[in-house]
Amino acid sequence: MHILIAFGTTEGQTARIAERIAARLAEAGHTTSLADLEREQPDPCDFDSVVVGASVHLGKYQGEVTRWVARHVATLNAMPSWFYGVSLSEAGGLTADGHAAAQAIIDGFLETSGWHPVGSTSLAGALMYREYNWLKRRMLKAIVAKAGGDTDTSRDYEYTDWFAVDRFAGEIGRVQALARLSER
Repeated sequence: MHILIAFGTTEGQTARIAERIAARLAEAGHTTSLADLEREQPDPCDFDSVVVGASVHLGKYQGEVTRWVARHVATLNAMPSWFYGVSLSEAGGLTADGHAAAQAIIDGFLETSGWHPVGSTSLAGALMYREYNWLKRRMLKAIVAKAGGDTDTSRDYEYTDWFAVDRFAGEIGRVQALARLSER
């Protein structure tokens, strides 16, 4: 099984998550290809299944991800596919409604796009103060301070639950293994 892991990333955390998913799937015997949708536009027809990841910025996922999904939604719906959303909302304590807010963004994206993946998950991202320009750093510091979060802008904070990433990759791997068995 050849699995495409396509993603959009701004500061790089979504790409790191994609790399972790690819590594776990490779350990399970699957062939994977990574694609940063800002740089390349792979055809999902060239793969047996697809995983797509995107990070939330101002309540939306990267434009290149939403446009790619819109172009390929029929193909994605006709094959095993998954979606993961990355956000700070999912990081405990940064927003009052955390998971619910992150899940609402995923649900809205999937509904608007018409995509019906096998599964989706919300993953906590990272607060990359050192990557942000002055204005973004100041805005995020104010938002995070209000929620009682980490405000030392001289460092970055990673909130990603790597065990949750591994569980998600495991779910994908199990579906792929069953598909491989049914082809025999």
